[in-house]
Amino acid sequence: MDKKLYKLMDWAAIEGIVYADDPHADAILGCHEIKGNQSLVQCFFPRASKITLCYKDGKNTKTVAMQLADEEGFFAALVPGKIGKDYSYKVTYENDKNEYEFLDPYAFKAPESEEVMKKFLAGSLYNAQDYFGAHKTVVDGTSGILFRVYAPMADCVSLIGDFDRYDSRSLPMIKNDETGVFSLFIPTLKEKEKAEYMYEIRTSKGKVVRKLDPYAATHVRKDGLHESALLKNVKKYAPVKTVEAEPFLLYTFDSVSEIPDDYEQKAKDIKELGFTHVSVGNLLSERMSHDVHVAKTFFDNPASTKVKKFIDALHKVGLKVIGVLALSCFDLDSESLTAFDGSCIYEHLDERQGKHYKYLAGLFNYDRGEVKSFLLSAALRYVNCFELDGIRLADTSFMLYLDYAKDAGMWIPNIYGGNENLSAIAFIKELNRMLKKEYPGLLLMTDEFSGWQNMTKSQDDDGFGFDLKWNHAYTSELYKYLSLNPINRSAHHHELTMSYLYQQIEKFVLAITQDALTKCSTGEDQLFNSEYADTNKLIYAYTMFHPGKKAFKNSFVSSLDSNFVKATNSMYLECAALNQLDSQPEGFEWINEISANECVLTYTRKSVNPEETLLVVVNMAGCGWENYKIGVPMDGKYKTVYVSENAKFGGLVNMKQTLVKCKKDECDMRDYSIRIKIPALSVSVYSFVPYTPEELEAIRAKEEEKRLKEEEARKKKELLKKKKDKIKKTMKEKLAREIAKAEEEIYRS
Repeated sequence: MDKKLYKLMDWAAIEGIVYADDPHADAILGCHEIKGNQSLVQCFFPRASKITLCYKDGKNTKTVAMQLADEEGFFAALVPGKIGKDYSYKVTYENDKNEYEFLDPYAFKAPESEEVMKKFLAGSLYNAQDYFGAHKTVVDGTSGILFRVYAPMADCVSLIGDFDRYDSRSLPMIKNDETGVFSLFIPTLKEKEKAEYMYEIRTSKGKVVRKLDPYAATHVRKDGLHESALLKNVKKYAPVKTVEAEPFLLYTFDSVSEIPDDYEQKAKDIKELGFTHVSVGNLLSERMSHDVHVAKTFFDNPASTKVKKFIDALHKVGLKVIGVLALSCFDLDSESLTAFDGSCIYEHLDERQGKHYKYLAGLFNYDRGEVKSFLLSAALRYVNCFELDGIRLADTSFMLYLDYAKDAGMWIPNIYGGNENLSAIAFIKELNRMLKKEYPGLLLMTDEFSGWQNMTKSQDDDGFGFDLKWNHAYTSELYKYLSLNPINRSAHHHELTMSYLYQQIEKFVLAITQDALTKCSTGEDQLFNSEYADTNKLIYAYTMFHPGKKAFKNSFVSSLDSNFVKATNSMYLECAALNQLDSQPEGFEWINEISANECVLTYTRKSVNPEETLLVVVNMAGCGWENYKIGVPMDGKYKTVYVSENAKFGGLVNMKQTLVKCKKDECDMRDYSIRIKIPALSVSVYSFVPYTPEELEAIRAKEEEKRLKEEEARKKKELLKKKKDKIKKTMKEKLAREIAKAEEEIYRS
């Protein structure tokens, strides 16, 4: 190196570049004008043996052999004039005969936005992924990829990937000390369009960690390792609205792995069975830890072409799609959000608040604006990316309680001394407000199972603003009851009726799904055992005619007879009494809920039209009942319209739509009643059929005839009574005369 160039070298700064511990590498790397109308160009390419600087001088292209300043690969060149940004490097590496050409990343200044950062830190940036992460863009007329990452407590951040041979010294990012954002613009050459990457972060304590980009998709390499990848642009989706009074039949897939190869036919089959909605879990990468969804990613592209095509197929046949979103916690994997920049950006600093060791999960600090912007942006993109018509927020209870599944001493009470997570409560409400504002038709559900009230009430009424709530208590109570031997169920009959007491408190989804089964931790084996086929049919039918929306897991539905499912769903879809007043007290009325010895429940489901009333008879006993007397709400006829044990579904009953006329015979505190045959482990449904005018006329005529006969009988009875009274009187008078005569004769004698 010549003496003039040697004197221009800042050797301390060069050492910082070589050892990748300079957060302001642009101060030395790149082209810098110096005195004497000259340009000092410096670059660092580890393991480079030769570098040629190519730059424009007017219309001509000139080349200069750069001089080695540090044997690790730091090169410099001094050229006359001002060459600006119009230059490149031709690099030859050790043991590599090829020559590679690069534009200089440090010739470009990454654009910044003070307004965006204010929103981000305030927790009101709803599209944070458009600012952070990696994006193809144009800077100063040059196309390339702009990388940004928020790591305020990091000393240094380097961009690593195949493009720099995973050498953290090659592409140190530039830190904005005021905002804590590291950024770098990489000019894209023809052969450098691929951009799978990671961040190598040097913390303030000197520890070096590699992290995935929080605002990027996840790419799985051939060797199984994970890298970050650019997010695909997605259009804003307009969800198809779910009307409250309409039927809601949800078909659930626990994971994308359950989606069959013939997904188009599967979509048609689900629609043909009568379902209205389909839920697909694990659209974003996650793992299940006991009963909690632990998210691995919050931003991603569709998991596969198959997933996207399946969702398109569902929409094509008119089905609405629901996604499961986990915002309660994140994976403690070393490459995840945990201690991202050496400090706690996403979790609490105190491990009692920031970690859950039972689930090996990090807990979000919902007080931080950065966290709220991150999660709110993730939720919005989730809807758009997968074109969802609804979201189920998973593990809401996990968010609401500071001591969820924690031992004493492993959590910190809130400012009032309670166990409620006040920050999470405020965040959930903000999330729902934001989603409803952005997507007025989006259906919002929660699987909260601790009994927290007002989840489905509006926020104006001090609720959370969810549209529906997963009813885990229903699933738990039902499975506990059915797990008992039928001869022992009568003692627990009252437990079965509990769900009807709290049904009107919230707007519920009765969920026979994986999450619900995991939460109640019972009964799941019965879903796949042919021995319990009758019980499974009972569960499905009972759920269908119980107040509330319905959700069934894929494997459960598939285990049942398709004709049974189709017929049961058809009843639910077509009967206004099962939907119109579903969440209102007027839509349900008990007939008899206390027949514990028989394990029988009878009740009515109603619509605004009394003539559409349905009479539902449920027999949980292992035996049938003959000539069973049931009170009915109205005088009329009752037609058998559904029996779960129909022979068509593999049952033992050859169902005929016979009419049963009620009699004026008091039962269940009703003036009228009917007598029916009830199969074992079954649900039977009867529709009310009013009398026709002709029948009413015949009834009136019969009643008149009966009245006349009764009147005639009454008159005969009165006439007979008069005759009897006359005879009695005559006999009495005669007897009195004879007695008087006898007394007189006795007196005379």
